[in-house]
Amino acid sequence: MKVLCVQKRAGKAGAQVCLAKTVRTLRKLSIDVKVLMGERGWLTDRLTEMDALAGISPFPSFRSPLSKWVKIGRLADYVKEVWQHQGPFQLIHANDIWEALLAEWLAKRWQVPWLMHLRTLPTQPLYLKYHGDRAQAVIAVSPLIHETVRQWPHKRLAYIPEGLDEEDWLPVKNEECPFPQQIGVIGHDGELKGWRDLAAAMQRVQKSGGQLPIRITFFGKAEISSQLVLRHMLPVELDVVFQGHVENNLNSLLRQQDLIVLPSRQESFGMAVIETIAAGIPLLASRTGIVPEIMGESSPWTFIPGDSDSLVRTWIHLSAVWPQRLAYLETWRKKVSNKFMISNNTMTLIKLYETSASQEDITSWQKQSLF
Repeated sequence: MKVLCVQKRAGKAGAQVCLAKTVRTLRKLSIDVKVLMGERGWLTDRLTEMDALAGISPFPSFRSPLSKWVKIGRLADYVKEVWQHQGPFQLIHANDIWEALLAEWLAKRWQVPWLMHLRTLPTQPLYLKYHGDRAQAVIAVSPLIHETVRQWPHKRLAYIPEGLDEEDWLPVKNEECPFPQQIGVIGHDGELKGWRDLAAAMQRVQKSGGQLPIRITFFGKAEISSQLVLRHMLPVELDVVFQGHVENNLNSLLRQQDLIVLPSRQESFGMAVIETIAAGIPLLASRTGIVPEIMGESSPWTFIPGDSDSLVRTWIHLSAVWPQRLAYLETWRKKVSNKFMISNNTMTLIKLYETSASQEDITSWQKQSLF
């Protein structure tokens, strides 16, 4: 089977990392996957290494008449060349909702079915705006997305979580440490990642006489203005480091930390959660995305998203559970190993490909109009 995936952004982030892992695993299982990209970057380099890059061409915006008029003809000619030399493809796979309209347009043009991968939780109007109800199948990466979309119009809905490779697993970090002295924070300076929530909580911990780390390292993009705000909010005694966006060797940097904190207000999945656990590092995390499924709804290592009171209580209680961190980490690693391995989840995806490419689905789909 030949599948053409559609992905616009190439910078290293959760969706791009997961797509690279999925493509590599699918190709090992003799599914010929190629990815059409809208720009150059980290992902195009990884795909080139796998001989899985279909090509790079700027994507039109189907919601912008000018962009569509300027770019659609050029893209059509480009994809025609791709189709002739690397196809024909039996399926078009949109890697997230933002690629859905382009995937549908390509599928309509070449008379093949298409799938929508939902890596972000949309509103129902957004879901319908991007024609999720017309896709042969919708793939939800988290229980929350699956349960939400289940109530909306869809042809076929599957829960296929993100996953890890065997190479992602490292031994548990087991160093003598009575309390975390160096903590890492993953995300970026956007409001939903909760960095300012953490800074406010650390300030309150200090005022209450609680124990603080020596250093906090932020992993992810942060504008200079945001860095200044965070430095001002955090206790002056803390050594604050902004590592910036990390494309390579993130695991080695994480293992320099005693603890990882994930203070997100909202996550559709939370790839950083399973990556941190696989790297063998304990973590504090907000109860969003897959955190409750792995760490438990009432774990002493979790807190309410966006609730600084909850984060302060969890941090202050950390000294009581820190000596048992290896036992907790071992439990989390077993759950991740059982549920979130890319090799297992890819088999489910292949079955969905085969079902979606059936003649019955294609016949019914051909009767639809695109817009």
